Amino acid sequence: TGRFQYSNTDYEVFQIASKLMNSGAELTKISDNIYGSIPMNAMKLQSEVLNRINLFEEESLVVSYILQDDYQTFNIESSETDFLIDSIRLVKESTVALLLKEQEDKTFKGSLRSRTHLDVQKIASLFGGGGHKAASGFSTSLSMEEITTKVRNAIRLQT
Repeated sequence: TGRFQYSNTDYEVFQIASKLMNSGAELTKISDNIYGSIPMNAMKLQSEVLNRINLFEEESLVVSYILQDDYQTFNIESSETDFLIDSIRLVKESTVALLLKEQEDKTFKGSLRSRTHLDVQKIASLFGGGGHKAASGFSTSLSMEEITTKVRNAIRLQT
């Protein structure tokens, strides 16, 4: 539920959280382990990813990327970069965020997030991917430019 901030946060979620707290779950420890503890190398890569952000105002879309070279440069595993989509989605002027991660075979994995009614699962499905209305992903052999163009077009069709 992303700290209880996403649309899937409902009464049942709070009931479950309440039961966990009553059973001794340590909210501070859990929160720190999930959201508050990022390795230094990941923070340095985050800075690079933020510097690469491109805002497409017409579509309210932000896009950034991670290249294979970045994993060596910052001595980091791909799995340690999953939080970066949440960093770029914070741009106030955006409603959709796209983070592209180059794979070893030079293809890309894309992560999409939406903060509005716009359905990113529909966009991910254009690349053979899927997920949820507000959070989806895909893999493709298209270039970053082709991916971005396709996503921008898909956003325009939904608005």
